[in-house]
Amino acid sequence: MAIGTVVARPPGPHARPQQEVETVELSYFPRMADHEAFTRLALVETHRRGVETAGTVCVLGDGALWNQALIDHHRPDAVRILDWPHATSSLSPVAQALYGVETPAAGTWLARQKATPLAGEPPLVLGAVADLQVAPVASGRRERWAWTLPRPSPADPPRQGVLGQAAAGQALAVVGDSLA
Repeated sequence: MAIGTVVARPPGPHARPQQEVETVELSYFPRMADHEAFTRLALVETHRRGVETAGTVCVLGDGALWNQALIDHHRPDAVRILDWPHATSSLSPVAQALYGVETPAAGTWLARQKATPLAGEPPLVLGAVADLQVAPVASGRRERWAWTLPRPSPADPPRQGVLGQAAAGQALAVVGDSLA
């Protein structure tokens, strides 16, 4: 666990143009322990740093359930920020399940979804995944399933396809896991 204070910095001669804030007064609390023990042990550092009485607390994390439990224990009102690499890592399996492994359509969809949170629009990514519709299609003796995603812009690749029943079930499971 790393704890710091975020401060606004006036632009200086060596500042990066996009850098508006800086984290200072960093302290670290590393422990090799299971998540329940770590949560208890971290109380020493969070109390020492005044986390319980701080005005606004933000937590940058990977979204794991144990992280959420740790935040709930120390500051349930904390602003939770899912970091970009962890958030977007859940998108590759969705692209592969729907468009196929290493297909141009999968790459195009994935690139658009990865760029969207950087533009400050994470709800659009969640919507693009959550709005998946899967329905059975009559196709003779074999059961087939059609999937459809809303198409937010004409630049997006086709957002529909047909899968076998097993692949459709697998795609839905991947989508559910990614949303979670």
